[in-house]
Amino acid sequence: MKTIIYLHGFGSSGQSGTVKHLRKVLPQFNVLAPDIPICPSEALSFLKDYCEKYHPDLIIGTSMGAMYAMQMHNYKRMCVNPALRMSELTDILKPGTFKYFQPTQNGETHFTITEDIIKQFREMEGHLYDGVNDENRQWCWGFFGNKDTIVNCREEFECHFAPNVETFQGEHRMNNKVIDEVVLPFVENLLDCWNSKYKKGDWVKFVSDQPSVYLLRYAYGDCKIKKEEHVGIIKNVHTIIKGLYLYLIETTPVHWLCNVDEGEIICKLSDEQIKAIKEKYDNVLSPVGDLCSKYDEIKNYEGGRLDYYLAKKNGKYGILDSRGNEITPVIMDEVHEMIDTDGCIPLVKDGKWGLVHFYDYVAPIYDKMEIRSEEYVKVWLNGVQGWLDNKGQFTTEESQAYIGSWYDFEK
Repeated sequence: MKTIIYLHGFGSSGQSGTVKHLRKVLPQFNVLAPDIPICPSEALSFLKDYCEKYHPDLIIGTSMGAMYAMQMHNYKRMCVNPALRMSELTDILKPGTFKYFQPTQNGETHFTITEDIIKQFREMEGHLYDGVNDENRQWCWGFFGNKDTIVNCREEFECHFAPNVETFQGEHRMNNKVIDEVVLPFVENLLDCWNSKYKKGDWVKFVSDQPSVYLLRYAYGDCKIKKEEHVGIIKNVHTIIKGLYLYLIETTPVHWLCNVDEGEIICKLSDEQIKAIKEKYDNVLSPVGDLCSKYDEIKNYEGGRLDYYLAKKNGKYGILDSRGNEITPVIMDEVHEMIDTDGCIPLVKDGKWGLVHFYDYVAPIYDKMEIRSEEYVKVWLNGVQGWLDNKGQFTTEESQAYIGSWYDFEK
């Protein structure tokens, strides 16, 4: 069983309702929640020893706890509304004796803040990023409520951990709704461990109609799928909110990837059924799996008679043919809608325009492009007006271009 350590906020304890709800919705994890000492110097040392003892797969912290979680550099950390400047929260951190929201594990009900404790917070804030390096910064994520009026440390966090920064609908407190809709999906996907009925790698029978993504059609042609029973292997599980899961299934014998919710799955297949299916289809399913692992996202490119697929990787885009071969490299900043049904797709990279023309690729080198179907493409290259000829090459001879009205793509 994987282990999660939860670090509470200021004035709370490891016995809070938040901890109880985390354990309820994450029963597949061992959720530990220590009481954090009030004194910062004591707390930081205690938490480092605690993590070394239990070796958590993930640390989740909220508010003050997120500030401490961020400093546990050897572990994956989820920081929800981190309070990185506790000493500046003078309405909260001030001298006096205060009551815990929930008693601590040893029964303490009150705690005392002194000027020395406030000073220690201030001193610690000057060393929050000691030990952060290129390797461990990628394992720290910040989640910020768009209605948080208590703490606003997003900009500071981004300076050190971008792009691992997310915004969610919510306030400062990590309530049950935030846990269900933000924390739960992130945790299950990060740690590849779901509490759903079906798991990655399960072969299942399910009911579905149209696939969301066609990848390979082989000898089956341009078939239309009716709502009927299919079998396939679960490639990924997406947690929508607590208790609602969506499965990305690779199907047979018509090969596609489609999203199916748990209600559409009829049953999990037996070992004997799986063996029979693998023997029949492994030779064609393996290329699909290889293609899926190569890109962050693949989807059908709608609107034309030709089979194109839009691939995304690291925030860039490219066009694939019907068998997953790259027509363009996956380096484009923008891929526009298809012009005409025969397949003319404008592309943009670094402000320059290019084109997919049928299955041919025109590199993005043009300053401006005007398109009217695949028959006429007017371009500007280094201030010179010209056209694309029937080989996709630049020409200044209008006689080598087809004449027609223009479709202006200039921004």
